[in-house]
Amino acid sequence: MNVRDIQIALYWKCRSSCAITIPNYTPDRWFECDVFAVTKSGYAREFEIKMTVSDFRADAKKRHRSRWDWEAREVKAGRKKHDMLDQHAPEGPTQFWYVTPPALLTLNAIPAWAGLIEAHKHPRFGRVHLREVKAAPRVHSEKVPEKIMAHARSVFYYRYWDELIRGVEARNRG
Repeated sequence: MNVRDIQIALYWKCRSSCAITIPNYTPDRWFECDVFAVTKSGYAREFEIKMTVSDFRADAKKRHRSRWDWEAREVKAGRKKHDMLDQHAPEGPTQFWYVTPPALLTLNAIPAWAGLIEAHKHPRFGRVHLREVKAAPRVHSEKVPEKIMAHARSVFYYRYWDELIRGVEARNRG
């Protein structure tokens, strides 16, 4: 089981309840999401896939891009993702889950603002199954701005065409 297998399982999980589900997407003023989804009612969900404990620990150190503060004439370090979620930042998702292989993390390791989903591969059929171990609470109640929805759709549109063109070019070469 790998990250792509889990992303596909998350797509199937979100398929009926979400208007958009996109892997490896970075919303404006937020961090790259392993899977970013927007519910049909307009709320953002983020699924952060962690395959190892060390990857989970490193996630707590993620900072938003640094920026130049013109008044202070200095570079200011960006805010930490976990701090922003803990402070209910409206730039982030309404709900946030960690998605891991079974028993990778304990419930004590999961922050109060996050949920936990365990992914396991069915031994006979090979499909990844997801089991919600801890529900994700609402971090805030802001809806996703239309600007971000439009950007996500355009990113997905161009990715689709790039993939299609690469497939045709590969067939033409071989």
